[in-house]
Amino acid sequence: MCGDGVATSDQTPRLAFFAQGIQAAAAEKATAWGAELLLREYDQAAARWLLPKRFDISVEQQIALIAAALKHTPVPRVTLNLTLGQFSDPATADALAGFATAPYGPGELIVEITTVPDLNTIRRVTARYRDAGIRVFIDDVGSDNSYELVQRILPYIDGVKFAMQNLRRHESLGRIRERVAFWAAVAQKAAITFVLEGVETAADVQYGQQLGVAYFQGYFFGKPALPA
Repeated sequence: MCGDGVATSDQTPRLAFFAQGIQAAAAEKATAWGAELLLREYDQAAARWLLPKRFDISVEQQIALIAAALKHTPVPRVTLNLTLGQFSDPATADALAGFATAPYGPGELIVEITTVPDLNTIRRVTARYRDAGIRVFIDDVGSDNSYELVQRILPYIDGVKFAMQNLRRHESLGRIRERVAFWAAVAQKAAITFVLEGVETAADVQYGQQLGVAYFQGYFFGKPALPA
């Protein structure tokens, strides 16, 4: 492990978590609520950071990279993306639970997934995460994940994220806002957290605030960056 938070050796690629802030945006100002950690791989030939070829790295490597990022990311909570296989693995849940409750762990850890698990899996795994104070979010609702998929697991999750960037190329702004309003209402009724992602303009923030949305993420506030 290098001092800059990059995992590297002669045999393995250089990996690091970039952080993108999640803002609590009240009418007066925005304050840091947390940060999503996004895995990146350093491409030696291109001399730049790119999306990794694989996201299913070991939980031990994930924890090491999170700990390195936390040294340079003073936020109250961090969000970690997991594949469905990682999320469903009891060993991953146990390792992350141990890290979340350790003195060197984050103030709060959130795991988010983009593939909705079956009901038995979500019941079994979220119980372990919640025992350790880890919250579970479903990402990409309203685009990759329909209401029909998500509604049955609402009692077992702690939040949803709506990614506006997934819809901008093929949906009108009016249609996107209709979906945002729908999912904000779903989250409010279920008493879970709603994060509006892909926010690019002040108008996006203002519309979300009109709906009572409290948490925002996107290029309007900042791009993912290597903690330093």
